[in-house]
Amino acid sequence: MIRGSKITISTFALALFFLLCSDSFACSCAGSGPPCQAFWQADAVFVGQVNAKELKARFEKGRNGEELRVLGGGEVRVTFTITEAFRGTSGKEVDIFTSDSSAACGYGFENGGVYIVYATEYPKGSGKLHTGICSRTQKYSESSPDIAFAKSLARATPGAVIYGAVTHIREGAGRD
Repeated sequence: MIRGSKITISTFALALFFLLCSDSFACSCAGSGPPCQAFWQADAVFVGQVNAKELKARFEKGRNGEELRVLGGGEVRVTFTITEAFRGTSGKEVDIFTSDSSAACGYGFENGGVYIVYATEYPKGSGKLHTGICSRTQKYSESSPDIAFAKSLARATPGAVIYGAVTHIREGAGRD
């Protein structure tokens, strides 16, 4: 009995430690990588100004049959005027979708704000572009490495050579 309670207390203490010392979001992104990686992983990359935001709230039936709005469960459609298109967009305007909650990885766009947006099509083939806090989407004023990379591609000549050394480190006694 004593041993069981020690394990329970140890488990609780460890869980409490991680809970108090963690500064991760519920969304817990792995990170989007550097601009050169995020650019090619996204289906669309552009700079645009937010023109409009429309919240499509999510509702569920309550106990008495009434519809109740679910907090943090809605989707936001953000309409952008494109100022610079780098990848995957055509036209002057585009709608991007995100969650209305940062806990669900939603990005909090501000009306009139200018952003570089990295968006992915979800579901694939739907034409519906999504973004969130786990992408490299950010305010234009904070995006100089991203803008520099995207603009450098426009100046690049066709064709490429990839070179370097490939290494692999194996855990344990033997190493490659």
